[in-house]
This record gives sequence, structure tokens and C-alpha cells, in this order.
Amino acid sequence: MTWTYNQKTGEISGNYEGKSYSGQGYSGHGTHRNKPEDQNIKNEGPIPTGTYSIGKEHKGKNGPVILDLKPHSSNDMHGRSDFQIHGDSIKNPGTGSRGCIVLPREVRESISKSGDSELKVVNE
Repeated sequence: MTWTYNQKTGEISGNYEGKSYSGQGYSGHGTHRNKPEDQNIKNEGPIPTGTYSIGKEHKGKNGPVILDLKPHSSNDMHGRSDFQIHGDSIKNPGTGSRGCIVLPREVRESISKSGDSELKVVNE
């Protein structure tokens, strides 16, 4: 199963434990948040559309459940890199993304536990 993230709405959907699952998050910073037309703006716009491999769960400065995203070679990355799925800023909620996908912990855990390793980012 593939997880799908909509860069315009911030919704992610997939399948976990045999059930359809969805969650709400965001990608991008400030006025560029969830704006597909700004995906080419480094450190501001949302994650570019395309297919990504989802890495194994690990811990770091962006939370206890971080998933690295590796873009498929066919993606147009607009010179951008180092995307992850991680948690929000605790001090300033809503400001935790510079292009990464920010999702609540329970959603990140579900993605990790699902065993699915593909993410499609769309702007529909």
C-alpha cells in the first residue's frame, strides 16, 4: 500500500491494520504553507510532488518519530533535498516545517507501523 499526501490540503491517507486511515498535517512555512505553486521555494514551500521512499523510524531534534523521505529519481525536486515526516514545533506550533511534512505523532506512528514504504505527494 502507498501513503498519499495532498500538499494543498495537508491530508495524508493510507492503510493501516486493514483499515483506511487518514490524518491532517501541513508542509511549508508561513505564507507558503500548503501552497503547491510554491513547491520550488527552498526552505519555504511545501514538499515537491512526486514519489518518495519512506525510511525507518528514528529519533532526533524534530521529535521521537521521524521518517526520512528519499525522492524517486524521476521527481523534479527544484534543487531541494533532506525531506522528512516529523512532528511540529512545541514552542511555536504551526511553524515546524521548512518543506517537510508535519504530522501528529499518532499519524507518524501509524505510517511507521504499517510497513508501507512508499509515499506519493500530490496537489489535487
